[in-house]
Amino acid sequence: MLNTTILLSAAAAFFTAGLLTLAFLFMRILRSARRTERERRYAASPWRSDLNRALAVVAALAAIGLANGTFWLNSQLRLYTPVSPNMPLGMVSVLKTEANLPRLVLSTLDDNGREIYEVFPVRDATFRVHGERIRWSQYLAPLGFDDFFKVTRVEFFPPTGSTVAMAPTFHADVRCGSTSLFVRLAGSASWLPFVEAEALSTPAYGTEGEFAVHMVLDSTGLALR
Repeated sequence: MLNTTILLSAAAAFFTAGLLTLAFLFMRILRSARRTERERRYAASPWRSDLNRALAVVAALAAIGLANGTFWLNSQLRLYTPVSPNMPLGMVSVLKTEANLPRLVLSTLDDNGREIYEVFPVRDATFRVHGERIRWSQYLAPLGFDDFFKVTRVEFFPPTGSTVAMAPTFHADVRCGSTSLFVRLAGSASWLPFVEAEALSTPAYGTEGEFAVHMVLDSTGLALR
């Protein structure tokens, strides 16, 4: 499971190191400005001092940028659910009432393990659930980077066997929809060997009658059982 403490501690350490480097460089500049003429004569050559300062600034900015990236990565991964063997990722239910349209209820878990419910009107007779899966290298497991999944949207279609083309007539995003993290990882898959990002979807399911099924990942992909 994602180790938030390690990620936040690493981000804070990078950020602090960057700020301390900038503060130290600023103090060196002030000290250099107060040197006497005799001290300047025996000091290091100006170009070497400028080079050292430039390298220090680059290192400080890189540390601060790495800290911001770690904070962002932590916030993105908190939208995903860790995948555990034989454990459902959520539940999909179809409820019907006489007065209103049928309702599709999607239940998923947040990063604290609490259930989150989202309700969608069933405007058509068939639906499909879409999601994103991010799998990290086993070498990153000590940091909690393992296998994560997130439901992104639900699409509704005409009834199976309908003469209407099977294009979605209505779709709704789930918990902010697709994340920026997934988009960037999927677009960089060719040169990131330590992570794999893939889009998944269930087969089309009908909404005849009431039912409640678990959402699982198996050898075929995303399924409702």
